[in-house]
Amino acid sequence: MGRDVGVNWAVQKADFEPDGSLRDIYVLGTTTEDWSKVLEFVRTGSYQAQLTCNESPISFPEDANDLFPKPSEPRAWLLLFQVGGVELACHFFTVDEMEFDFYPNTVGEAELRAILELMADIGDLIGKMVVMTPENCQDIPIFRYEPDRRTMTWIPAT
Repeated sequence: MGRDVGVNWAVQKADFEPDGSLRDIYVLGTTTEDWSKVLEFVRTGSYQAQLTCNESPISFPEDANDLFPKPSEPRAWLLLFQVGGVELACHFFTVDEMEFDFYPNTVGEAELRAILELMADIGDLIGKMVVMTPENCQDIPIFRYEPDRRTMTWIPAT
């Protein structure tokens, strides 16, 4: 905490105008080990994390692999947690991609700062780039955190 994550709300707030879609946070090229680290970070932090399976609360599993779909066991896992008052949802679609989503209309300047801090914390924890995008648009970043350079970059829409 305390690092400059590059918030300039006066110009960035347009990226969070309600438009009927969510905003996504992606980490690509992830492994089970990455998932384990991030899940432990969220579980033990002050995020009020709640894991559910088929809409019923459940304890965090010992093995992160247990959270991913298996054809023989169709289950719907969902992790909900609070970041600066904004609810983030994590779906367990595939091991090699983390995806968190949130409603943009719940974001103001302080909330954006908290979300960007979380992105930087995750990037530093697992050493991978973290991007925030419009819903389902992995290659249209709004913000990008690069852990090797320890920089958060805002990419204005063109």
